[in-house]
Amino acid sequence: MASEALSPSAQLCTSCGLCCSGVVYDSVPFGAHEVANVRELGLEPYEEPPGQARFNLPCRHLQGTRCGVFDRRPEPCGAFRCELLKDFEAGDVSMAEAMGRVIEAKRMIEEVGPLVGDAGGPITPKKWGALLDSWRANALAGLATEAEAVAVLQLAKLNRFLDTHFRSKDQQVVKNKD
Repeated sequence: MASEALSPSAQLCTSCGLCCSGVVYDSVPFGAHEVANVRELGLEPYEEPPGQARFNLPCRHLQGTRCGVFDRRPEPCGAFRCELLKDFEAGDVSMAEAMGRVIEAKRMIEEVGPLVGDAGGPITPKKWGALLDSWRANALAGLATEAEAVAVLQLAKLNRFLDTHFRSKDQQVVKNKD
């Protein structure tokens, strides 16, 4: 791939990598026919819900912003298109706008890190939900701190940005009430 010119879509994807980082999504669902490949890649498949095979993110094969097992990656990884990529491919967003959104997402992720401390890796949607639940419980008990409130607000802003530009409507974290 080093000697080949990348398509604009591939340039956008390989400069981002957020889909594999665990920040946008928690896990990757895949077909039962790929369990052996997923195991060979060391990705530890499990079922959730029962009957739906998946592996957790971040992917251990993400190298910077690129897939380290590109030629052997599971089918859903090769087929995946985030909403930003879909908008770019449809001509709704220019490369400059798309790259700006990637840069903004990464800036927001970097800002949130110190607010939530080292929570054992990236703040996945499930971890964000757990932090929000903890803050709510502390708030109801009168124990929430200003620092926790700021962290929850920043995480909400980040997830709303990711919902708007990267996640499909059925997988958004900050749900609209409409």
